Amino acid sequence: MAGWLRPLAGTLLLLEVAAAVSFLHHRYEEMVRALFRVQSECPYVTRIYSIGRSVEGRHLYVLEFSDYPGIHEPLEPEFKYVGNMHGNEVLGRELLLQLSEFLCEEYRRGSERVIQLLHDTRIHIMPSMNPDGYEVAANQVPGKRALPPDGRGRKTLQNGGLLQVCFAVAVMPHFILIPTMPFAPQGPDAIGYLTGRNNANGVDLNRNFPDLNTFMYYSGEINGPNHHIPLPDNWKSQVQAWDAASAATSSYSTDMLIAALPFCSSQVEPETLAVIQWIGSYNFVLSANLHGGAVVANYPYDKSQDQRFRSHRRTANTPTPDDKLFQKLAKTYSYAHGWMHRGWNCGDYFVDGITNGASWYSLSKGMQDFNYLYTNCFEITLELSCNKFPPKEDLERQWMANREALVAFIEEIHQGIKGMVTDENNNGISGAVISVQGISHDVTSGEMGDYFRLLLPGTYTVTASAEGYQPQTVTATVGPAAASLVHFQLKQDVVKKAPERKALGTRTNNKTLQKKVVPRAVRRGTQR
Repeated sequence: MAGWLRPLAGTLLLLEVAAAVSFLHHRYEEMVRALFRVQSECPYVTRIYSIGRSVEGRHLYVLEFSDYPGIHEPLEPEFKYVGNMHGNEVLGRELLLQLSEFLCEEYRRGSERVIQLLHDTRIHIMPSMNPDGYEVAANQVPGKRALPPDGRGRKTLQNGGLLQVCFAVAVMPHFILIPTMPFAPQGPDAIGYLTGRNNANGVDLNRNFPDLNTFMYYSGEINGPNHHIPLPDNWKSQVQAWDAASAATSSYSTDMLIAALPFCSSQVEPETLAVIQWIGSYNFVLSANLHGGAVVANYPYDKSQDQRFRSHRRTANTPTPDDKLFQKLAKTYSYAHGWMHRGWNCGDYFVDGITNGASWYSLSKGMQDFNYLYTNCFEITLELSCNKFPPKEDLERQWMANREALVAFIEEIHQGIKGMVTDENNNGISGAVISVQGISHDVTSGEMGDYFRLLLPGTYTVTASAEGYQPQTVTATVGPAAASLVHFQLKQDVVKKAPERKALGTRTNNKTLQKKVVPRAVRRGTQR
């Protein structure tokens, strides 16, 4: 480049970075620029970090908002939004970019609401969990199919029929089977269904998490735990279960299903692994996963507890121990949304615009249930548009319909109780278990000893316990506003020595003379 052009190029780059997030569909490079632009505008309350890379090497970027970015402050809860888990469901991706810009602008403008939110909350925003799938979806030309390389030199989508068989069996086997045909047209100006949904290995990321539900349902039958369930030993190499009933209900032969198996194998994908490590590294309290294809707020459990329905797309309401709380969280979003709460959307009707996941259809190995069963995080799934890839002309209307809901849902993290669990020297105790009487789902304290337990207004009996300490039980009252502070100071267990066995005494002068028990063998030896 000629020397005189360099200053001009630098100026153009700065102008490009400084441009506001527009109501357009952002390709990967554009999305990254938008995130870094927000960070450059609000450098003191934001941080960008990557939790890993996709199959094709794209960073999974997260934009953090906090008054002390990069630092966990005791008693400040961690929140996350995840968008674009399915690459062809793109509205969440664009909404999270708009939300990032909105939080930055409102903070700079001096909005008391946003300043308070950033002061009291650490917010993590991941616009795209599946950037590879998005690029496939965005590349589509009506009437043509995409054949993207998967990073290992082969075409992951080259057999449309087999991929559709896999999708039909794994996702909706009981009444929808998509015929072998070219992919539906998809892109900013066309509506598609499958193209770009999966990652570059052809795997549905929302069917790729370790199946902790099955363990939990069995554990419940033997009065075992239904929280902080450890990962199975083979969780990194597990394969999706194929139910014989799925084949029986399909028009495809068993041979075809077996042939499709390589396309449906479900080793934990790099995107999934990155998220698992991410949620294990931060003590997230509340979360939402943004999808498309319907308009409803969906809450756990996603997988049916009914043995007959666990592998099928059937309806069987399967509530968590926190069912009423989850309903309230879902309603917070639906009623703050422009029209979700009305119920009639996309040809479906949901009362209040919310649904239990398994009551809608049973889904195995989903991220929503995994959060609840593996961590302290309460996650719901937000289906935000009938059109998975809405035209750019609709993005501003969708933003206005979702803006208040996105902010109001973050604020829901400040309900229930929170506090510190310490020892007698005021040192924080990590891993302490916080149990609420009547709700069989516990949370644990973080590395600094702080804990957060989302609860509805009411009075609760709460117990904190930790190995090596005496448990402490208190009565806590939760109001409708900010979380109540409930601290615990645990006393160390006193290790008591086992009492010596005493022989029966003989009474002399009104006193009992205790005699040590001498082992029989010793007594015999003494007699000799």
